[in-house]
Amino acid sequence: HSPGSVTDFTAGTLAGGISGTDSVANSYPATGVSLPASGYDGIVGWGRFYGTLTLADTQSGLFTTTLGPNQGIHAVVGIPTAVMPTVGSAHYALTGATAPTLASGAVAPGNVMGGGLDVWFFGTPALIGTLNLAIGGKNFDLSFSGTFTGNGLGLGGTINSFASSSNGGCGLYSCTAQTSGFFAGANAARAGMAYSITGHTLDATAIRGAAVYSQTVSTARGCNPSSC
Repeated sequence: HSPGSVTDFTAGTLAGGISGTDSVANSYPATGVSLPASGYDGIVGWGRFYGTLTLADTQSGLFTTTLGPNQGIHAVVGIPTAVMPTVGSAHYALTGATAPTLASGAVAPGNVMGGGLDVWFFGTPALIGTLNLAIGGKNFDLSFSGTFTGNGLGLGGTINSFASSSNGGCGLYSCTAQTSGFFAGANAARAGMAYSITGHTLDATAIRGAAVYSQTVSTARGCNPSSC
């Protein structure tokens, strides 16, 4: 675990309900299908935890903190893929996401409307992903792309992330973003990602959330960006 990363937690409240609905037929879940804000699909689990939490990290050890209903720790959990594919490519649909929150809790949790992920496993493994979300009356389009190693997204290689907004959420420029995650299940059947967006116009704290993508098509869209 990297310094400051969460390694364990107990108690608190798991936020349920719906994080959003997809509006693009066939690109993600079919139009009108709700994306669960918390759940377990047999391979990965995801959710947002708040309340009084007992946490453990590599810097502070055990400590207790209280997060309000507009805040939370966003998590995707699962067993990373032991043997990653080395040939072919795949397209992943967004199948779950937590409701994004501001670290300050200044606004109500937002919604996730859609997203997708394309992965190329051959040569230098690479990926291109998107996530569309709204919070505090602002829309954000998160994009992440680059190369990776092993079963980690952002734990090797170079993943570049940024967010843009169509209604002033990022001011005159794009927002800064960070993404990290992992592949889980046989043949990398799932991809789980946590993200953070800063430099937005809501306040000075980060927008945070997590998302789950499921492999649906055995061919990615486009060509491997590491070799195009």
